[in-house]
Amino acid sequence: MGKTRILVVEDEVITAKTIARKLQTLGYEVTAIASSGEKALAEVGANLPDLVLMDIVLKGEMDGIETASEIRQRWGIPIIYLTAYADSHTLERAKQTSPFGYILKPLRNGDFDVTIQMALRKAADEAALHRENTLLVQEVEHQVKNNLQVISSLLNLQINRTTNPDVRAALIASQNRVLAMAIAHQNIDPDRNVTRVTLLPYLRELVERLFYSFAISSNNIGCHFEAPPGLAHLTLSLEKSVPCGIIINELISDILQDHLKRDDPQTDIFVRLQPAGASPDSSEPFSIVIHVTDHKADGAEPFCSLAQPSDAVPIGLHLVNLLTEQLRGEFQIHEQDNELIFTLTFSLSDQL
Repeated sequence: MGKTRILVVEDEVITAKTIARKLQTLGYEVTAIASSGEKALAEVGANLPDLVLMDIVLKGEMDGIETASEIRQRWGIPIIYLTAYADSHTLERAKQTSPFGYILKPLRNGDFDVTIQMALRKAADEAALHRENTLLVQEVEHQVKNNLQVISSLLNLQINRTTNPDVRAALIASQNRVLAMAIAHQNIDPDRNVTRVTLLPYLRELVERLFYSFAISSNNIGCHFEAPPGLAHLTLSLEKSVPCGIIINELISDILQDHLKRDDPQTDIFVRLQPAGASPDSSEPFSIVIHVTDHKADGAEPFCSLAQPSDAVPIGLHLVNLLTEQLRGEFQIHEQDNELIFTLTFSLSDQL
């Protein structure tokens, strides 16, 4: 096994060289010395060390805590802080980045090596636990996907056997709901977290499946997805993405059914993601709005069975309301000019 590779981030040249010599004497390999947060990020990206020794006070726009946070988020490399500052405010900020240890200046050889060894051991234990959890969750996900596919196949058998159009439509709707759940499980993001789904690709695949189910060509009806850069790669927990996907499934299914019934010459569906309060970097819960808009290009009056007053609540609307409650969100329908707009707002907090 090769030497442990360590990046030293320290803006005092003499101190940095002293640390590097101590590390080499103890048998570690120093990949580089960086004097600023910006240089540290470049060095980590180029060399991927096993550990980073990070001074909290650095030259440049980023201090050590901001730099450590970026390194942890991008590469997951363990951090040990080097600091002469031990005030409660600094330590509280540093604690938010999940450091693997602290080394106080001036350095002492015994503490120095012990802290590094403990950090490396903790990192190895966490990596092993993560691998075990990943394999376990992936196996569960595999079983869930298989079971959902079996249910979908059974529904498909019933669809092919019935000639009653109402029964057939109900079975197809149920099958699409099952597939909405299955597609969510197929879109988990194993590189970041095996229990999270990247929202935009999930919704795209969901809508493509609906177009196929209703045998609708994109030449007759278009579906457009819009999201600002901050939401383009947004991920949701499965607990959020599954109800969200089924809601979108209900809304777009209703629009497509209306299109088939009325033979609209041209309809465009817009699925827009936008922030709805706070921000992804805020300590406050971050909320998003998903707009599903049915736009009639020829100026025809918008129509949707979910939006029509009725003594009996349609099962689709009942399901949407139920799932919106599960998300602890809000759902609204309103008309504007020749557009029918569905608005779903909910917090991205994983706490349901």
